[in-house]
Amino acid sequence: MPVDPSMADAMLGTFRTMAKDCQDKGSNGEAFDNMMAALNRMEQLATELNDVSDLSGALMNENLYMEFSNNYTKVLSAAYKSDYDPNAPYDEKADQALMKQSLNAYRDAIRQIKDSKEETKKLMGDRSSDLDVLYKEQRMVDAIQAVIDLGESGISYAEWCKRLITQGLDKAMEGSVLSRENVEWDVKFAEAMAVSPAHIEAAKRKLQKFDELASQSPIKMPETFKYQLACDKIDWELEPEQLKWYWVKDKWDKLFNRLEEWIMSYTSMAPYIFPWNQHSNPQASVKESQACAPGLFRAWENMCKDYFGMNAEEMFKHPSFDWEIRYGFHMHSKVFTEFLLNEIMPICNPNAKPSDELVKKAEEMHKNHMVYRPDNNIPYHRMKKAFDERFGEGWYVQRHGLPGEGAKSNAEPWN
Repeated sequence: MPVDPSMADAMLGTFRTMAKDCQDKGSNGEAFDNMMAALNRMEQLATELNDVSDLSGALMNENLYMEFSNNYTKVLSAAYKSDYDPNAPYDEKADQALMKQSLNAYRDAIRQIKDSKEETKKLMGDRSSDLDVLYKEQRMVDAIQAVIDLGESGISYAEWCKRLITQGLDKAMEGSVLSRENVEWDVKFAEAMAVSPAHIEAAKRKLQKFDELASQSPIKMPETFKYQLACDKIDWELEPEQLKWYWVKDKWDKLFNRLEEWIMSYTSMAPYIFPWNQHSNPQASVKESQACAPGLFRAWENMCKDYFGMNAEEMFKHPSFDWEIRYGFHMHSKVFTEFLLNEIMPICNPNAKPSDELVKKAEEMHKNHMVYRPDNNIPYHRMKKAFDERFGEGWYVQRHGLPGEGAKSNAEPWN
């Protein structure tokens, strides 16, 4: 699905206008062809990608903004030179005509940026206020207005082009796409999501790199291409750690589920509770769990030994297990978790059967609502706090509703 047309218009409208102006004036030549090739590539990316941030990153990675702008300047210069006699005196009228043409394109860019935002807000309906947080166009407008103000200061077109580069105004327009506020939000979002320590570290390191590059810039804004390369490097360095964390977590979760399945399958209520009550023949499914769960548990353990060098006990000592408990993703209670790991795991072997005492203990925990943790909405409240701070009080409930009640629990919370 392509990027929303209104957002694509906001990003590409300026370049489309400038290209059309050149076409209307009959421009041609290598620079014109290169300029159009850059625009066509922008249009192609806008249809291939479905996220505005992905599109922005791709445009920066391929340096398409600068490719277009450099060739646009060459096209204008060629148009100027075609009517220019090197032996003739300075033609102020022609110079100012060229300046007017360029400044009008930038004024039109500001108008399109503002109009596109308003059109997008109309499409968003009662969620239009979100765009004021996500898309703060004033940074872009101010950067473009500085270029216009310089052109209106009375200098020649050639001097104007020179100062755009020497004063860093061209980079200011490019950098206005970046926002420290958004990079800061990436950190807060990563902390709210709490996927893994490495995900949070990646977001924090990108913010540090933003500040580092900004401090080295005369306009106090990172050069977009350099910043994107730095972000890619950070992602590349941390991806192995993120992937290992995910797969270790995935495997101990499967081990835990097998332990629960095995002991609960021996309780008297087994055919009447999830997952067996979802099957066409609950009694047969219960017997299958009793017979197969231990073997599957040990098979998973052997896989963990092969891939991670850890047995089942060691898997549950991995930092990801404590992390999932602390951040509210592990939904079982402390007492039930310790029951499974300390009393059920050691005996969960093929052809084994739990004692009547252990089965009774599991059954009582279920009847007394001790299986699940009472604080089962920790992730919801963490996300609510982060998004309400970003978008305004009440935003998260309005968008996502109130949290569900969750499973009834009489268990003590984790500490």
